[in-house]
Amino acid sequence: MKKFKLFLILNLGFLSSCNIQSKDSGQDTLYVSAVSDLNTQKPFYQVMLQNSEGLYKYDYWEKDSTFTKFDISQLGKGDTLLFENKEQLIYLEPYTLYEDLIMFYNDSNLFSYIKTDKGEEIDGIDFINRVNGEYFVTKISNLKTPNSAFEIEEIISFQNEKLNLRWDYFYSDELIYSETESVSFELHEVEDQLFIIPSTIVNPYPIYHIKHINKDKLELSYFTDFETKTKIYSKIESKPLVSDARSYSLCNDHYQSMYYVGDDIRYSKGLERLKGYLQSGMPKISGQGYINLHFTINCNGHVGRFGLELLDENYSSTDFDPLVIKHIVDKVSNLKEWDNIDKISYRGAKDAKMFFLLKIKNNKLTEVCP
Repeated sequence: MKKFKLFLILNLGFLSSCNIQSKDSGQDTLYVSAVSDLNTQKPFYQVMLQNSEGLYKYDYWEKDSTFTKFDISQLGKGDTLLFENKEQLIYLEPYTLYEDLIMFYNDSNLFSYIKTDKGEEIDGIDFINRVNGEYFVTKISNLKTPNSAFEIEEIISFQNEKLNLRWDYFYSDELIYSETESVSFELHEVEDQLFIIPSTIVNPYPIYHIKHINKDKLELSYFTDFETKTKIYSKIESKPLVSDARSYSLCNDHYQSMYYVGDDIRYSKGLERLKGYLQSGMPKISGQGYINLHFTINCNGHVGRFGLELLDENYSSTDFDPLVIKHIVDKVSNLKEWDNIDKISYRGAKDAKMFFLLKIKNNKLTEVCP
């Protein structure tokens, strides 16, 4: 079989291609790699195509492909796929909680793939010509952090070999906080399907399947948290206004521990000092209830990836002044003093999810926990 071909396009050396054309391409079934560990949700980068001839498997990291005459739909639990390159995969079965997720194992490793519909035929060169230097926006509900009060806009742009991401957090139509991250990426062509491969082996993001692109929209699908998700981005005609967005990235994007697992992650100076710090310069508060700010602390002790829940005394949704919310987020985003941040190791995590629950009573901040 042919191997992947690497080539330069418009001085952008980040497209890899496998141009093997199956003879029965009109009847292909597509399987995209999901995760190699169900607990940590760690992605990996492979694509499999099934047709009447057999099963083609394309591996991004190896820049290679292989073939077997087996048909996935005919496999039973314990059956072994033997590929031309001598690789073996033992079939488990579809995952009971997600019927389109199939699993194999090889030695001590587990690999899951998600059955998915093919997108439109997209050429890598054409894609780069369309997106390089352009900006696209969509609304998302959260960044793997509990959230019900923030409205979050995700803006992406492709600048040569970088995928730039920006998240704007809005509350009551006011911009509260902005965060940016930039990751390397390559494009991966499998027959007529195109995939975005971001980041590195050490900290992989999900593989993004490009389903559709036109002059106004970009549609991507990916697998995370046991779901196939789709993002439909709208093209922004002009470059977004420059803001005081902070650069923030996780040390391990696919899995974060909880602050209470192992050695507790705590604010080093204690909750009373934290309350005083949050009260300093606090705008006037109106109302009573709870402000629950979720966030992630990365391995360097920096804070980001926010979520917000606002509750009244009866634990129903409520509202607070946007100036108060902005003040709290700004204060928390500047915290760097954490106990035990260097001891995070549960299931390979390097970052920790945490929250601060602020109790508001008689228009004052009276308590902070945990």
